Amino acid sequence: MIQVGILSDTHGELVPYLFEYLQGVDHIIHAGDIGSESLITELEAIAPVTAVRGNTDHNLPDRFPLFAEVSIGEVLFCITHIVDSPEQAHPSIQSRLNTEKSNVVVFGHTHIPYMAKHESVLYLNPGAAGPRRYRFPRTACKMLLTEKGPPETIYQDLDSHTPYPFPS
Repeated sequence: MIQVGILSDTHGELVPYLFEYLQGVDHIIHAGDIGSESLITELEAIAPVTAVRGNTDHNLPDRFPLFAEVSIGEVLFCITHIVDSPEQAHPSIQSRLNTEKSNVVVFGHTHIPYMAKHESVLYLNPGAAGPRRYRFPRTACKMLLTEKGPPETIYQDLDSHTPYPFPS
């Protein structure tokens, strides 16, 4: 089994519980609004990180693109910060989806946890793991990849240290 930690919208702040939550993951995906390059360095002490720049990351170096993709196990992850709606995903995302693999589009920006399958693609927003904004708790998620069966995604409320009651 491969575990992937997925987060977004840290805005320069890593809550201490996040480190405990991510222990044991094999890879971390950060979907933008990172806040500082040093935050990624801290996450890299846990596992390899694939991160993209968000709309507030103007100060980050080119090391952080606006779009990235990474294959982990049999899953192709396409990562960007803003997806207006899965039905109208940017053509650069649509053109990179691979019909031979499971595809997951990871995005952030809204601070609202989201997970839904559109056609054969899973669109996933882990919510916001940084400073608390709006009425939503700080959240992140893990995706468990196995050789058999679809990936399982578990959301976590980083404030209460409990599973986030994601609507089914």
